[in-house]
Amino acid sequence: EQKRTQEAISRSLRDQQALARLRDAVSAAEASQQIVDAAMDTLADLFAPDRLAVRAVDSMFSPNAGYAGTRGLSSRYQEAMGKVGYWDRGDDFLVPLVIEDVRTGPLPEDMRAAIIDEGVGSFVNVSLMATGRLLGSLNIYFNAPRAFDPADVRLMELVGSHVALAIDRFLVQRALVESQEMLSLTFDSAGIGLVVADADARLVQVNDAFLPMSGYARAELVGEPFTVMMPERVRENVLARYRRLISGGITPTATELPGRRKDGSEYYVAASTARFTRDGQPYTVSSFADVTARREAQDLAEHAWYLFQEMATDRDCWVFYDPRQAFWPDRKIPDWVAGMFPCDLPNAY
Repeated sequence: EQKRTQEAISRSLRDQQALARLRDAVSAAEASQQIVDAAMDTLADLFAPDRLAVRAVDSMFSPNAGYAGTRGLSSRYQEAMGKVGYWDRGDDFLVPLVIEDVRTGPLPEDMRAAIIDEGVGSFVNVSLMATGRLLGSLNIYFNAPRAFDPADVRLMELVGSHVALAIDRFLVQRALVESQEMLSLTFDSAGIGLVVADADARLVQVNDAFLPMSGYARAELVGEPFTVMMPERVRENVLARYRRLISGGITPTATELPGRRKDGSEYYVAASTARFTRDGQPYTVSSFADVTARREAQDLAEHAWYLFQEMATDRDCWVFYDPRQAFWPDRKIPDWVAGMFPCDLPNAY
């Protein structure tokens, strides 16, 4: 039993490391194809599928609105699926499509025939959703029919979330940097927080999506230092890096860092900053997406891992207590936690 528990913990750590590598890769990407390649690398490492595909339905993501990237798929299959078209599943596309046996799964018959002809026995389709629109999908194929572990499907969803956010951020920034006209059009309608700052690191423009995230009104931000929306402890380092970026000393960057709301509370953001020139003067445009919930979940998983590493006990089962959440006994134990333990959790000690 202890061996199974240790294996589950090791797998959880492996998954976290794979997601961290993916986050770093998509943050450093300078083209959408690099994001696609990073997604397929991660899926290949985690699940060892027989075939992979990233399909695009947004023309900004892929000009042909077809396959943005594939591994192992024949050109015959891609042509056949192009004729079938993108399957509109209505609101069902919000959840992964899990087909454990292509022969009997709920599929349109022309699509089923093309998939069987390709030699695929089972697959999972994960939609790439960002700012309320469908960008495309991740498709993970296996030769034989198989039962998919729900934990694996959730992990595929996490990969999809990282990839969708990265693609959306890349598309927004590309539009902003390439065209001043597109800047004006996209800035206010973007679903993620966007701010523009000048060479002195003072805010000159803030979009609507950033305001509820920060708790400030626009008039309270414009003209203020860029670092007003960050905790004191990180301001000096962020400002130094900003000055290097605005001077052209470093390339555009993406990272995760703490933010500070008007009321003093903190949250985590995925932030990307790019430099551009307007009327001969350097400026930056930065995008912000609130990733506090994901960071807290990641911190909790890492906390559990280190606790188990430090524990020396002959008990058959353990639980851990998180003072921030107080999961049990007053609240339901999350399924992903329950799956890590070899005994009945309500009776665990």
